[in-house]
This record gives sequence, C-alpha cells and structure tokens, in this order.
Amino acid sequence: MSAEEQPGSASRHENELDELFQRMQALLDQLVARLRARAVSEDLPHPFVYGFQIKVDREGRPQVEEFGDLLPAAQMPGVREPLTDLVEGAADVALTVELPGVRREEIELRCEPRRIVVSVDHPSRRYYKEVLLDSPAVPGSAKVTFTNGVLDIVLAKVRPGQA
Repeated sequence: MSAEEQPGSASRHENELDELFQRMQALLDQLVARLRARAVSEDLPHPFVYGFQIKVDREGRPQVEEFGDLLPAAQMPGVREPLTDLVEGAADVALTVELPGVRREEIELRCEPRRIVVSVDHPSRRYYKEVLLDSPAVPGSAKVTFTNGVLDIVLAKVRPGQA
C-alpha cells in the first residue's frame, strides 16, 4: 500500500498545508505591521507600494526580489523601484520592467556590459532600477519595446572571444 493510499495520509498533508499557510499569514501580518510603523515614522508617501516576487535560480535556490517604495528617503525621495524580470538565455539577455503611468519618452535607459539602468522622472511617478547581469552583454545591441506600461529590453550577450 503506497503512502497516498494509507488511511489518514490525505488529512496529514492537509494539516501540513494548513500549517504552512498559517506561518505565511503570520509572516505577512508581521510585514504589514512593520511597513505601517515605518510609513508613520518616516512619513512615507501614500499610497505606499511594496511587493516581492519569488523565483528559483538555476541551482534550485529561491530568490526573493522586492519592489516598490524601497529606496531610503535620504537617497532618492519619492522614487519607486519597479518590478522586473531578467532572463539570461544562451545568446541574449531579456529584461522586462513594469512602469505603469509613464510615457516612452520619459524613460531613461542606460545599457552597459554588466548592468542596465532604467529611470523615469515623471511629475507624479518616479522609478529607478539598476539590474546587474551575470554575463556581459553588448550595449549597442539593445532592442527596446514599450507597450501598456511594460518595457522590454533584449541585449545580445558578448560571445567568447568578442571584445
């Protein structure tokens, strides 16, 4: 008889899942309480935006990326860090950046061999994101599209032996 067929096995898995969700809810409650306290103590702009995404790297390790109103007010007041997604393929690097509420001409893009910098200085929305690349890319190869608040950038990777 397999583990799934054993009596009580399903309820054991349900209990484990319930415990996991309870722990996640407790962590989220703590996070919200800390953010509210920080917003009051640092007089952060409202609405305050914060989020995170969890990805798994090539070795199977989880990677957490935060976005929103993260930059310390002393460094860049009112600047929001946008949500990004970086995919490094064999021949190219693709970066997607969510920039709602801005126009293409307001976006400043700087591509370097090991990093991409995206910034926006819109009257009501300011964004800044610096993305480091694992492999060098060819800055002049950038193909850029901007549709419905989503900026897509594709850069060719530097081939071995290419300077």
